[in-house]
Amino acid sequence: MKAKFAVLFKNKSPLKLLDLRIPQLKQGQVLVKLHYTSICRSQIMEIDGLRGKDRWLPHLLGHEGSGKIVKLGSNIKNFKINDRVLITWISTEGLKSNGAKFEYKSEIINSGSSTTFSQYSIVSENKIIKLPNYLNYKNASFFGCAIPTGFGMILNEINLRQKNKEILIIGLGGIGVSALICLNILKFKKITVIDNSRRKIGKIKEIRKFKQVNFANNPKEVKINNYDYVIECAGKIETIEKSIDYIKNTGKVIFASHPHSGKKIKINPHELIKGKKIVGTWGGGIQTKKEFTKIFKMMRRNFRYLKIINNQVYDLKDINKALSDFKQNKVLRPIIKL
Repeated sequence: MKAKFAVLFKNKSPLKLLDLRIPQLKQGQVLVKLHYTSICRSQIMEIDGLRGKDRWLPHLLGHEGSGKIVKLGSNIKNFKINDRVLITWISTEGLKSNGAKFEYKSEIINSGSSTTFSQYSIVSENKIIKLPNYLNYKNASFFGCAIPTGFGMILNEINLRQKNKEILIIGLGGIGVSALICLNILKFKKITVIDNSRRKIGKIKEIRKFKQVNFANNPKEVKINNYDYVIECAGKIETIEKSIDYIKNTGKVIFASHPHSGKKIKINPHELIKGKKIVGTWGGGIQTKKEFTKIFKMMRRNFRYLKIINNQVYDLKDINKALSDFKQNKVLRPIIKL
């Protein structure tokens, strides 16, 4: 069987949409018929070569999507054909399998253990989660990266009993918005958000539930030494470094962003001596299907929040336009219908 796949052959070049034959499944692999995927800033960095030398070219891309299982490899115990599933880059329970390899003319096209810019995907069992019946495919695509990372930063790194703590979110990409949604669901009372896009801020303000959030567009509006927690989601060296200035001496900076390969952050050691803390988090620290289930349940009566990011759908044939629009900040998080 053949299907369409978007392939990166060369950094800083458009993806090529190819008809590729799907290889035989190996142990621990499942074949998913994809319905939707969304685009993460991480893919822009991969395409532009900002993650360092790309030794897997040519290769497939994408790491969050949703679809239905149509075939199982050997020894799969936790899933069956026709299961509705979420595809994520975050490793959970189940068998771990290497990525598939696709043949194209005289070349081998590499695939990771979870890729989503295609009509079908061969996925490792430990990279899929069963979808609850109340979550549709379109909304589910955000639960593979943005939502678990943003929610995890809050659920795993903040004292959830202290609702009056001052919290600053830097950056309103998919992860920053997800962290804000989580804080709002948990009823935290003192939230400030800064982003240089007035359009993003305006769109979020349309959701009435955010009335008490303080939105800032200029760094001068953000107080120094004022916050108990800073959730850094802008992914820039400058904002990670500046986060240290924003927290109190008892405060904590939490970041999950990936600046360009080779970049280093500089911190005045005296800030750490005074008691300030900075921690990085991999996918918000989410590691189990139970944690995904908790996040599904938190969002069950709050899907209206997804209107913030669920606002532009593209066909797979238009994926390069979707990537371009995303890179130019014309859309907060593009959705690809497959």
